[in-house]
Amino acid sequence: MNIVNINCMSNRLFILINSLSKQEKRYFKLFAGNNRKASNYIRLFDVIAKQKSYDEKQVREYFCNETFIKQLHVTKNHLYNLILKSLQLYHTDISAESKIKKLLSFVEILYHKGLYNECTNLLDKAKKIAIENESHLLLIEIIEWHSKIAFIVTKVSNLEKFIFEHYKNEIEILKILRNKSEYRKLFYEILILNNLGTPIRSSFDLTKYKKIISRPLLKNEKMAISYFSRVMFYYIQAYYYLNKGEIDESSRFNERIVSLMEKDPRQIKNSPIHYVAALNNLIYSNIHLKKFSQCYTLLPKLKNIAKNYSLSNDLTIDLKEIIFIRSNFLELELYKESYEFEKAIHLINELKLKIHYFFSIPITRYKIFLMYTISYIYFVLSDYSNALCWINKVLNITEIKEPVDIFCFARILNILIHYELNNFREIEYLYQSNIRFFSKRNRLYKLESFIFNFIKNKLLNKTLSDNLVTDFINLKKELQRITINPQDKKALQYFDCVLWVESKIENMKMNEYLISRKNF
Repeated sequence: MNIVNINCMSNRLFILINSLSKQEKRYFKLFAGNNRKASNYIRLFDVIAKQKSYDEKQVREYFCNETFIKQLHVTKNHLYNLILKSLQLYHTDISAESKIKKLLSFVEILYHKGLYNECTNLLDKAKKIAIENESHLLLIEIIEWHSKIAFIVTKVSNLEKFIFEHYKNEIEILKILRNKSEYRKLFYEILILNNLGTPIRSSFDLTKYKKIISRPLLKNEKMAISYFSRVMFYYIQAYYYLNKGEIDESSRFNERIVSLMEKDPRQIKNSPIHYVAALNNLIYSNIHLKKFSQCYTLLPKLKNIAKNYSLSNDLTIDLKEIIFIRSNFLELELYKESYEFEKAIHLINELKLKIHYFFSIPITRYKIFLMYTISYIYFVLSDYSNALCWINKVLNITEIKEPVDIFCFARILNILIHYELNNFREIEYLYQSNIRFFSKRNRLYKLESFIFNFIKNKLLNKTLSDNLVTDFINLKKELQRITINPQDKKALQYFDCVLWVESKIENMKMNEYLISRKNF
């Protein structure tokens, strides 16, 4: 048990140290340097900071002559807490909420000294900031402090103020908090469906979404009584219509989210990740509505959030990684849908120059989308070796397996890449594997079933007619018949196999065929 705890602290400490910016590291050393007893902590800090991964043996060898090494786990615990304290001081005014919490910590000190008038002055300042930023939980805490002071001083004026002002405010704030909680729950319910990869492809899928969207709170946006609740209301509607295939309606709600956020830049600074998600969703819907000019306007907004809203460089490492992945995915998706393949390849080549940074970023659903799209672009350009390389990166992912649909279509794209490479033996193995994969996950919809039947009956059994075009014409007719249904047509957003078949009929490379259609 002790070994597990030590290893756990070692990893936590290593991760924390490596998350620090240069400025944060410098501040820590200045902070720790004020204490003569902290020299061991600084030395241990420096050794761990130089490691690429935590190496306990190396640490013990380096400090083998030091007495503290006998209780290294204790030293690591102290170092971890010391770093946190330095970060707390360095980022004391990081957000509106941190400013309020700092004021409340002062209130607590003054309260115990009996300086109640000073407490009240600070509480008034904290209340002003909390109201401006809709920090409702902290408003409740501020009221709690007013209550404590009213009880201590027992002046009639204080007691009356609490009953007629603070108590009334408390009831209203609790109402808002409950409203926020209910909308958050509904949002997470629909986000789970969206992230699992369940676009509405069947009546069963539709029922799951309708169960959420039919809730009373989602009937009228006036039911959302705070900024946060309105944002959640719009998000829920946008995800519902996106998965239903009504992109226009989804885009309308995405526009309202972005507009609401941009009217109050303080909210963006307090929670920039929500603005990232809002822009991401709006750009994506505009791409698939072919509103390409709007996308070119919105993409710079997404890429420059940290700069435009003066966000701290020390606290945007994760945010910058998220923006890097999402903006590159959206830009590549834009070039894919607008058939600007030269721009797509130029962007992919730029990404290759940052490949070390790219692969250092943890796997997320958008990173999977980006890798899949890179493979798709190479496939369209008939660069099947590179297409296979990138689709294998998707298929080899073990960390996460959602959304399910992207892994399903990655398998279909993989088979078609092997078809283009004439790897028929590989296709036979992949066919059996994919049937099991799709069946186990209930993903053998009409479109997928027909594609697999074509692979089995035509490719594997080698019953292609002498005139290959005839087989592809028949395949096209069946695919068009199947995708008349909007629910089945939604599958084409991952891979438009109809366009691939048409390029085969015309005996053209897929990119050339797509460009010819665009020009026509």
